Amino acid sequence: MLISKTLSYLFDDYNKKTNMLVFKYALYAYVIIRCVVWLCNYNLLFCEPTISLLNFVSVKPLDYPAYFLYFSSNSFLPALFIVSSIIISLLSILKKSTLATDLLLYILVLNIHYKLYTTLTGGDAILNNLLFLGAFARTKFISSESFYHSLLKLLHNFSVIALMFQVCIVYFYSAMVKWVDYDWLNGSAMCYISEIKHFSNGILSGASVPSALSFILSYLVLLYQSFFPAFIFMKKYKNLFLGCGIIMHLYISVTMGLLFFGLLMICTYFLFFNFKKEHIHN
Repeated sequence: MLISKTLSYLFDDYNKKTNMLVFKYALYAYVIIRCVVWLCNYNLLFCEPTISLLNFVSVKPLDYPAYFLYFSSNSFLPALFIVSSIIISLLSILKKSTLATDLLLYILVLNIHYKLYTTLTGGDAILNNLLFLGAFARTKFISSESFYHSLLKLLHNFSVIALMFQVCIVYFYSAMVKWVDYDWLNGSAMCYISEIKHFSNGILSGASVPSALSFILSYLVLLYQSFFPAFIFMKKYKNLFLGCGIIMHLYISVTMGLLFFGLLMICTYFLFFNFKKEHIHN
């Protein structure tokens, strides 16, 4: 009990109920949108012949729950997983979820992702982590000193910190890779990316390489990702800094075809915004 109270005090700043509530609303709304897209493209993604190529591999017994859909040839089963994910997400938005249902949602989405692994992006891997960590970050606690409820509070504190750390890690490593890439350093990266027709609507296509606009945008992205882990914890500038990030991800979503990645990263920003200070009380 002493450890629980001590950690709750040390990590009190991370226990903002409003931040976690809005984040979970956004995250589960995002899952619903992804599920609707999967259903709209069901024949292409899950029925024969599918665009997702499977390479059957052996998995450990403990990993099998995540590969159940991967090894199944039943064309109806993915629909069951997707509809179940929608239902659980709606329950979570309506505050009817439990730790068990949130973990179940994580397993369902993980199964869908492994089934579609050749069509996924880095954003889908981030979603898996967010769903797992978010399951332990609760928005409602029962006033009790029992070991179980104290354990839930500890898990909540660590999961919220881990969620924030996850976002900072994504930006940190993304910046590190860019700082050693020649195209990012000479400012031509944004132009090159925009010229990939499959992922671009052509807003920047045709611009000279490197153009002044590409140079400015490339370094704005570099600097933003590099300083994110530091500036995000400066309360005075936090909301302004996050606002700039939202603009950046909306730009990426619209011009580069990375819609879902951009929306997912915006969802994570709700972990950091300065909302009304409302803490979770024991």
